Amino acid sequence: MKFGLHNNSFITNDGLAEEIFPELKNRAQWLENNGFSYISFMDHFWQIPGVGPADHPFMEPWVTMGAIAASTEKINITTMVTSVGYRNPALLAKMATTLDVISGGRSILGIGAGWYEAEYLGYGYEFPRPSIRLSQLREAVQMIKQLWSENSTTFEGKFFSVKDAVLEPKSIKKPRPRILIGGGGEKVTLRIVAQEADMCNFMMANPKVFQHKLSLLQGYCQELGRDASEIEVTKLDRLCLALSESQAEEKWNARGGRLPEGYRSLVGTADQAIERLSEFKELGLDTVFVSVANDDYESLAIFTEQVIPALANI
Repeated sequence: MKFGLHNNSFITNDGLAEEIFPELKNRAQWLENNGFSYISFMDHFWQIPGVGPADHPFMEPWVTMGAIAASTEKINITTMVTSVGYRNPALLAKMATTLDVISGGRSILGIGAGWYEAEYLGYGYEFPRPSIRLSQLREAVQMIKQLWSENSTTFEGKFFSVKDAVLEPKSIKKPRPRILIGGGGEKVTLRIVAQEADMCNFMMANPKVFQHKLSLLQGYCQELGRDASEIEVTKLDRLCLALSESQAEEKWNARGGRLPEGYRSLVGTADQAIERLSEFKELGLDTVFVSVANDDYESLAIFTEQVIPALANI
């Protein structure tokens, strides 16, 4: 099993903007030296409900990832995930290969259909209905793949187009950067994953939901003649660990934890986390991303010192 940290907050210890990047850089460097294969960033313009107030500091992820890439050596870097409507996909293709070159081949394009209507409208973007956003996602990924592989690309889609477009340099990662498509929509999203993605992500799913969605994905792969094992299956969970279950529950509740019982697979002790993640591994999980409060050093220490060593080789 592999491990990633999902950075969903830019709050610093002292609240100063000038401390945001130094603290983030130190964290990324620490992660890559303590068993983490990935660091991911949300792609939002302001903090989202359920994580923090809208006026909390929030950094643009692609600029941030470039700085992190230049400050690290091993860890893979991705968005979790970029909304397809926020950037022209041809430009996004260029941004992703630029990050790949800066990082020496560690860039992953995490992309999804987008969901946060208030943010779209607040920054002047149209917010089309879900079926259109999903069609845009499929088309964008197809165009991006062409730009990554051809010397000169002409693409005429319903939503996006390029003409005689040149994208150089190509990625260091061969044959191209990996693509992670986020979301678990059962009728359309998972079919797009089966067609186009190298990685998928299921957010905070309990074992029953995880198994159901993975089974659907495998079915779509079979329909398309694709080996489902080519797709790295990832899961995002909130992390809240302590020395005892009661202490973890107390900490979780104090931080406003709202997830139903069955979805809290990483709230508890190290042994509980190991048992629950082992169950997900048996169901088909390859990689777990964890999000943790920036000041919850205890959870991260327990996860790094006890959970990762127990699961890294399974």
